[in-house]
Amino acid sequence: MICITGIGRSGTVYMSKCLQALGLDVGHEVLGKDGAVGWFYASDYKWNGYGPGRGSRRESRFDHVLHQIRHPLKAIASTTWMHQPQYRFIDKSLGGGLTDPQENMVQCAAEYWLRWNKMAEAVSEWSYRIEDIKNGSEQAQKLMAYAGVDDVYGEWPSVSTTTNHKRTNKPFTLDMVDQELADQIVAYGERFGYEFD
Repeated sequence: MICITGIGRSGTVYMSKCLQALGLDVGHEVLGKDGAVGWFYASDYKWNGYGPGRGSRRESRFDHVLHQIRHPLKAIASTTWMHQPQYRFIDKSLGGGLTDPQENMVQCAAEYWLRWNKMAEAVSEWSYRIEDIKNGSEQAQKLMAYAGVDDVYGEWPSVSTTTNHKRTNKPFTLDMVDQELADQIVAYGERFGYEFD
């Protein structure tokens, strides 16, 4: 069984649809016969009282846990719509210290991107950029091998990359958060080859 995790709004719905198109029973935020894709699987904190009681990563006994990351400027802008109960769960999972979203939603979303991705990376055996998963790429072939797809050299499914697209109020720029956090986001993003122009 495979588990793919990262932050919410990193393309987890898209990835679950791709794996389903490859013939796998992989659910989005619910466990299928072949695994699950969901942001909350990065946490060991059971999601009860803050949302659906869907169990934790440890309870599900996955064979492989992978970390999916999306460019911070796009992902952070997209996470500013998340609801208060989700952020309470996120804060508890991260051990506290998250900026209150009612005081500064953008700062909170940026902290979430950085800290949750670090947590997801720490529990995963491989990290990849969602932007690199496309037909014929080495990353797509490696992901298919982890997922147990028979023909890893086969075609990556044609699934719309705007699956589960959410309209954002405005783009995120690094000058919208404090300088220390902006520098940390850039340093972490550059580790994965992201550019900040």
